[in-house]
Amino acid sequence: MSLLSSGWFKGLSSTFLATRAARLLVLAGTDRLDKELMIGQMQGKFQQSVVPGVGHMLHEVRSFSFLFLKMLANLISRATRMIRRVSQKF
Repeated sequence: MSLLSSGWFKGLSSTFLATRAARLLVLAGTDRLDKELMIGQMQGKFQQSVVPGVGHMLHEVRSFSFLFLKMLANLISRATRMIRRVSQKF
């Protein structure tokens, strides 16, 4: 089955949102988010980072590795703070 076929991404958003882990969605723009991801982002179900001005070639941007590491560090820091808050309640 070709990756360009119309069905390879069906259910991807719901699978992403159902994952029980800290989630980071890195985007080149928010104009193509589906309704399910928009609602999930508004509900705080995942961290979203937008890298403006790169189009669909986000992975080819030379400085993306450093930028991605910063995003990942931010996600880990946020998840750690949440875990500490929850553990203090018990």
